[in-house]
Amino acid sequence: MNKMATTLLISSLALGGFTIANADDGYYEKRGLSYEKHKHSGKHCDKKGKGSGSRIDRMIERFDLNDKQTKQMRLIRDTYRPKMDALGDKTKDNRKQLRELMQAESVDQGQVKKLAQVMGDLKADKIILRGEMRAEFNQVLTKEQREEMKNWKGRCGHDYGHRGHDHI
Repeated sequence: MNKMATTLLISSLALGGFTIANADDGYYEKRGLSYEKHKHSGKHCDKKGKGSGSRIDRMIERFDLNDKQTKQMRLIRDTYRPKMDALGDKTKDNRKQLRELMQAESVDQGQVKKLAQVMGDLKADKIILRGEMRAEFNQVLTKEQREEMKNWKGRCGHDYGHRGHDHI
């Protein structure tokens, strides 16, 4: 039973790793699908569902932040940016390694498992960092602005708190 559970776990991790490793911006085009049927519908979205303008700029506009709040928000963002960029680079490298591993003639399940665990740790670190940043953002906002942020569909029509796979 233990061997069967281990085999099942490794297979699941491999499949998940393969999915992560093969995720890219050309999803619809590579499959001959119509992007128009699947696109995001927010007013700030471009063709790939990416928001136009920075999130801070949209927050400033949406919540009518004063100059002091605007400066504080930009300072918080700039403080967290190097850490977020470093995590993004590590995630990208991990995804590349997974992709290369999965495209090999013989897949090393042990290495897939290691890379999948690293990816999980990176995602957890990213979630924690975003939570810390959001907590600092909340300290800058008034009570009314915080309430409005809870209901904000900040980018492409998604809830601010649940925009994507690993966003909080």
